[in-house]
Formats: sequence, structure tokens, C-alpha cells
Amino acid sequence: MFARGGNAVDALVAAAFVSFVVEPHNCGLGGYGRLTAYVPARSAFLTVDHHIRAPRAAHAGMFEIDRAGAETYYGWPTTVGYANSRGGLAVGVPGAVAGLVALHERLGRLQFPETVEPAIAAAREGVVVDWEVALAISEALESVALDEGARKLLLAGGRTPKLLAPNAHRLRLDGLSDTLRRIAQDRTAGFYKGPVAHAMVRAVARRGGVLDLADLEQYKPKIFWEASETFGRCTYATADDAIAYQTLNMLQLLPYQAQGPDGLCYRHALAEVLAHAFADSMRHYGDPDMVAAPTRALRSAQYAASRARAISMTRAAPRPVTAGDPWPYEPQPHGWYAAGGSCAAVQGTSQVTAIDRDGLAASVITTIAGPFGSGVFVEEGGFFLNNGMQNFDPRPGRANSVAPGKMPIFAAPALVAAADGRAVLAVGGSGGYRIESAVLHTTVNCLTFGMSAADAASHPRVHCQGRETIVDSRIPREVRDGLAELGHAVVVVDERPWPVRFGRVSVVASAGAHLGAASWPAWSGGAAAT
Repeated sequence: MFARGGNAVDALVAAAFVSFVVEPHNCGLGGYGRLTAYVPARSAFLTVDHHIRAPRAAHAGMFEIDRAGAETYYGWPTTVGYANSRGGLAVGVPGAVAGLVALHERLGRLQFPETVEPAIAAAREGVVVDWEVALAISEALESVALDEGARKLLLAGGRTPKLLAPNAHRLRLDGLSDTLRRIAQDRTAGFYKGPVAHAMVRAVARRGGVLDLADLEQYKPKIFWEASETFGRCTYATADDAIAYQTLNMLQLLPYQAQGPDGLCYRHALAEVLAHAFADSMRHYGDPDMVAAPTRALRSAQYAASRARAISMTRAAPRPVTAGDPWPYEPQPHGWYAAGGSCAAVQGTSQVTAIDRDGLAASVITTIAGPFGSGVFVEEGGFFLNNGMQNFDPRPGRANSVAPGKMPIFAAPALVAAADGRAVLAVGGSGGYRIESAVLHTTVNCLTFGMSAADAASHPRVHCQGRETIVDSRIPREVRDGLAELGHAVVVVDERPWPVRFGRVSVVASAGAHLGAASWPAWSGGAAAT
């Protein structure tokens, strides 16, 4: 897209549509996401929140709680039959297409069909089942085996495809190329109305879901100029991610720089701010358009300061961290809602970041939630539908409980930073809630410690959102031992191809007059420039 004369938005939209084809286990037309862009002409950040919305027929008691089930990824109870993550009831109204179209209409330079052409070509070729796709199929086997269309697409003779030789097995996506052509021609109408919309509704109904044509036709992303915050010399926006704002606001008030990026201070401070911010958002966050929730307080510098004062640099806070009370910092408090804690896990997602020579930048995080989403495959359209309803607390009476038309929590910062009227950083990640620590580390590594994009992305990380502090084995033993002495429940893990332990991250960052780009781990991404 750059070579054709396009800008960063054209490049990001084209790459995102291609990712919908080549990473069907991570994202797709039936998914959702968040994105933000820095617009130098206005010195402002445009955000397009295209998260799922609950269908009109959804309600707070639609999922039966499995009292004998284990705590889930989100720290919430399991539902009977995993109904909020498998099958038709798990499907929320997808926003991926509407989000990308909305961004391109406002900031793209090329004609929209031109940005979809590479995805159409990729869909005609089909997707090679490499080791990553095969492992994702294995992980989602119980879910996809329940759907006739998914079985036909993903399973060879009813079994996970074997990796016998290069190109030994391809996923045939003829329906997807037709759907992409409709989107290229008619934009959102090619997806949310007409044959594709009817096919989605039929597929969901066959699996017991409640999505209907009105849900699709009425879907609109939230588009707004996002109020920015300051970190060091830069202003930044996160696509309205409260956890990222709170962690960076708290971090600036702690002496984390004292020993450099490899020291104990940095590792301890990051674990503490992550643990506190996760506890607060998982307890208090709710769709501000639908419920009383202190969303502005959670991202405010004033509330972060009150939480930072409770963080000791000589002792880890007891785990799990007790949530604070942000309501005194909310401009218009409405009440209080209880919600659960959180626990660590990894899910599939993808991301694209781009910056151009004019200082325009964009970052998108896009997902279908779990591997192959709900397992519901729209055979006529060639794509899977999300299981984003699992992002709601399945219990009634919570800030993040299910309600018709509501958006659930989505802790995934698509972060862009600017200085002197130009973008200097665009970063996004994948890997469930490990996205938070991936984006946080990469941002601080670039903006505070002056690392290159490659060094910032690959630098070892820690993660904490529950009882344990997950630590990369590449971090020196003396630092790991120091964390344990401070009271952290240290769990040392090796980074490996599957599952990704600390989140995949993609970043473009300025280094003086030049831009550098990187994606890490190396086996799960790539970077390019022209």
C-alpha cells in the first residue's frame, strides 16, 4: 500500500484484511477489535472501538453457571456446557469490518477496494496449514468438531491435519474471497446486510444462538477523538484501554528507572502496577454507555496517584491485589457494582501497526477471542464467528454482566504515541491479557530506555494479573531471586512457539530521524518497510 502511494491507514487496513485470511484461528471478518490513529494534521488521536455488542435477545441470565466448574480465564465462573465460549450463544455482533471501514473512510488515501485486493488474492490461494494453524485446530478440536462446516474445513478425515510436507494441506476459502469482494464493493452493506448477513444468522441459529438480522444491520462502532495522556515527553492514546492508562500513570510515580531496564526495580514496579490495574478494571469496568461504571476514574492520573502511593518498592502487595475505590475520582459517580478477580491465560488475537513518512500512525488489535472463535463457521461466507460473549461476566448484577446492545470489557491497548506533531510509536499485541504487559514493556522500553523497536519488543518481560508473577527465564537469576525475596510468587517460564507465554507484539518506533519496525516472537510475526 505504501508503494502504491497509500498512507499508514491504507497499509494497516490492507494488512488487517489479509490477517483475517491467513490467521483464521486468531481473527477474521466475524471478529472485533479496537484501533487508534494519530492524525498529525489535528495533533489528535482518532479511536474506533469496534468491539462486539450483545445481541438484542441477550440478557443477564442467559448463561447457566456451572457451580462445580473451575474459575475461567477471566476469573469468573464456568458456564454449563461452556455456552458463553462455544456455539451460537457465544457469538456477539461482530465489529471488525465496520471498524476498518470507518477508519479508512476518515483517514485512508487510496480507494477502499484497493486495500481489500491483497486479502481477496490470499483467500483465492487458500491457507496453508502450517504448525501454528495445526496446533490451533488441535486446541479448538472440541469446539470445531461440533460444527459441520468447521469440520469440513479444518479436519482431514475427521482428524487434525498432519504436517507431512510443505503445502500438504490447504484450507479452501472460496466463500471468503466472495465475501471480501462484496465488502470491497459495498463496504459495510456487503457484510451487515444481504446474503452474508443472512448466512451469519442461519449459522448462529443452527447452533442455538440469538443473533438476528437487526443486530447486524444496526451495528455501529464507537468513533471518537480520544483524550490523550502524557508519558515522558510524549502524548499517547490506547484505544480507550483503562488498564494501560492506569499502569503508565502509576509507573511514572515510581522509581523504576534506578537500575535500568534489566534491574529489579523495573521488574518489581511493572508487576505491581499490572496487578493493581487488573484488579481495579476487573472489579469496576462496565460499558459506560450502558451501566454506571467509573471508567474515567480508572484512566485518570489522580486515581493512579492514589494507587501508586500504596505500592512499596521494598515489598510486593498481598496477592491477589484488593481492588481500590475509584468512585471518588469519577466526575459523575452513579453507584457501585461488584465483579470478579482475574487469572492469567493466553488466547488468540492478531495485531497490525503502521507509521508513514507524514507522521500518521495507526495500531489495531483484532480478534475472534478463542482459537477459531465460537467454532461457528459461516460456510457460505468462508469465515468463523467470534466467541466474544465470554468477555461478559456470566453472573447477573455486575457492571460487566450481559445486556442487549452492550459492549463487554476488552483489555487490549492499541497504543500510539506522538511528540512534536508526529507519531513516534505504534504498538499492539496478541495473547489475551498478556497483551497488556507486552504493550506496556515495549512502550516503556522505547520511550524511557531508548531501545530500538527490535530490542524493545524482544526484551524479557514479567506479567502479573492474579496471584503469580510470571517471569521470563532470560531474566537473570539474581533478579528473579530478588522478586521472590520481595514477596512475589515467581513462576519462571521459557518463551516458546506454542502457546506464546508473554504475548506477541508488533511495534514501529522512531530512532532519531529513522523509523524501525519489529515483531516478536520472530516465529509469529513480521515487519516491513518501503
